[in-house]
Amino acid sequence: MRMAELSQTSGTTVATIKYYLREGLLHSGERTSATQSQYDESHVRRLGLIRALIDIGGLSVARTAEVLAAMDDPAVSPNYLLGTSQQSVTAVAADRAGPLDRQLGLAQIDDLIVKHGWSVSVDNPGRHIAADVLATFRALGRTDAALIDSWAAAAQVAAEGDLEAVARDRDRPAMVETVVVGTVLGDVMLMALRRLAQESISTKQYPTEPGFVDDCDRVSL
Repeated sequence: MRMAELSQTSGTTVATIKYYLREGLLHSGERTSATQSQYDESHVRRLGLIRALIDIGGLSVARTAEVLAAMDDPAVSPNYLLGTSQQSVTAVAADRAGPLDRQLGLAQIDDLIVKHGWSVSVDNPGRHIAADVLATFRALGRTDAALIDSWAAAAQVAAEGDLEAVARDRDRPAMVETVVVGTVLGDVMLMALRRLAQESISTKQYPTEPGFVDDCDRVSL
């Protein structure tokens, strides 16, 4: 297919496709003349992944290029690729936390890692992000250990599902794509599902009392 057809099939503008080609995010098509190239389903698939990482995952173009480069390198192991994808996640700033809060937050998250028997590298970005969140909690006067434990338990279940999905893939391209999609887009999905579950539990726990209005349209059960 030519670029115009690729644009129509993928739902991506020609200008955007050309930009991705220049930035090295999208591999070149097969040259058929000095001004024309042919593209195939691999380009459609890659465009879908690029748009998912940028539009849904929130990655910058530069970060997306790093992740895709790791995906395309046959020498990169799935474990290293997982780390590369994790490094692409935007860190949470603990603006209201001081140095002591950060230090205590890091100590608390390390205690949590030991408690759950996790094997985690000291430079895992999740370790520092979680420590910053705990530092912010402390700065706001909140130290709910039971809540943090419940999040950790949910994370354990989600991570096991992530790696089971990777193990089901038989070939490397599918495996590395599952790692990237599961890491970057999985964060967004978990956030969305948590919002749904919160509303559901809140509705059951705090039903609308007489005299109050609940005019929300709800999904039929």
